[in-house]
Amino acid sequence: GYADHVAFLYPTLCESCSTKLCIEMCSAQAIHPSEDGGVPAFDREKCIHCGACLWNCTGENPDNTEKGVIAFRAGAGGLHSAEN
Repeated sequence: GYADHVAFLYPTLCESCSTKLCIEMCSAQAIHPSEDGGVPAFDREKCIHCGACLWNCTGENPDNTEKGVIAFRAGAGGLHSAEN
């Protein structure tokens, strides 16, 4: 199988996030609450690469405060990938 093309870089920060705006802002409903309430679940088949999750994530990347805690992984077999 293919790797997910949306990556939650710091799962512990996602678990402790009180807003989880990535879920609310995902117009394709590709990100949804996980069954255990931890890191949001991602459905790669629904993702349309709009970037709403990246731009609205309120988490602060501990390695680079200019970036969030969600990243796109190019070429991971997503909707617009040559791999599909």
